[in-house]
Amino acid sequence: MAKNNNAEYADLKRTTQLITDALYAMLNNFERMNKILFILLRRQSRMEYQIDKIDDIYFFRIHSENTDLLHKYHELGLSILKYKIVLFNDTVSYNYCPVSSIKNNILQFEIQFPPVSINPSYQILNLIFVQTMTIFYKLPKKSAAVKSDIPMLYNSTSEFW
Repeated sequence: MAKNNNAEYADLKRTTQLITDALYAMLNNFERMNKILFILLRRQSRMEYQIDKIDDIYFFRIHSENTDLLHKYHELGLSILKYKIVLFNDTVSYNYCPVSSIKNNILQFEIQFPPVSINPSYQILNLIFVQTMTIFYKLPKKSAAVKSDIPMLYNSTSEFW
């Protein structure tokens, strides 16, 4: 009987560690996201970006002649625009950016934010998410560096259907 308790405690410990690791990774992603948003706010006179909202999708575009830089931003964006929550009885993953593309010196992210949940298990996510969205909403629709509109890249899943 003691062996069953040891196995049960080992499972509980493993699950608790998974929960902690997922929470830490999620917090780290939100911290990185917030840092990037503050950089965009501070450097808007030097970085060309534009945000348009159609329905519930934000089309965030960056223009640069430096395609290596665009690819670097692309990889960075895809790495932080997702999270995973592990609970004792549930695992939830969410990808904010199901579609992204680079074309003609333009990087476009199609960002869809999750709804704020009333589920008590997600209260910490809601708290962090609301803080990040507050920063996001402070971004201008067009950065000061944009001379003319940055064209949208129409390869969205919404355009597909």
